[in-house]
Amino acid sequence: MRLYYFTAARYAIDDIENSHIKISQISCLNDPNEWLPNVKLVKRAQNMEIDIPVEYVRYRFERTIFTERGIVSMTRRWNNLPMWGLYAEHCRGTVLEIEVDESEVQSVRYCDERVELNKSSMSDFDRLDNNDFDKIVNVKASGWSFEDEMRMILPLHHELCECKDGMFFLPMQIGNSTMDGKARLRLVGVICGPLMAPQDIASLRHVLHDRHPASGVQIEHAVFKGNEFSLERIAR
Repeated sequence: MRLYYFTAARYAIDDIENSHIKISQISCLNDPNEWLPNVKLVKRAQNMEIDIPVEYVRYRFERTIFTERGIVSMTRRWNNLPMWGLYAEHCRGTVLEIEVDESEVQSVRYCDERVELNKSSMSDFDRLDNNDFDKIVNVKASGWSFEDEMRMILPLHHELCECKDGMFFLPMQIGNSTMDGKARLRLVGVICGPLMAPQDIASLRHVLHDRHPASGVQIEHAVFKGNEFSLERIAR
């Protein structure tokens, strides 16, 4: 399936030059509420339920699952104007058009309330089972629904991931360029923002043609569409 990754021009150039894409760490996501469930400590023998403060849940998770996994966030639509403004330098950045197997990504659910998890003891915080994990990792507050997000969830210390200057990256195949078989994402197109600087466009073209001359990756430009609040793609 085709998905779209919004980013600044300088990061897109780096991604293409190094054939990788950044993995976002959970503690650095825009919404600090992500991956934070409403946890209840349930003592059935005493017929008792205790709500655990979300601040304490964060404290525990920052030392466990937040350090273990990351995500690559993409979206279904390239012409999402709020996304251009928020993630692509106010239309001065780029969108990477990426091909990925549908089984590799998961759709985000947008909700008004946190996911509820019931735990029988405090030590259970450090032992989330797969069912609990699946409940919380693809849920965001309903106010973020404009993102229409699809995400890939990855162990940060997986053999496919590379760490550089404290940041994590996933290998990405650049078009038809050959790789060693590790890539789970393939770049098939680049869409330059309607306000992208000419020097950034030139740098992007240079690195694509210099480093990956046989990639077949197409560079297109997003332009504002007439009198509508929308965008269209054109080749230049």
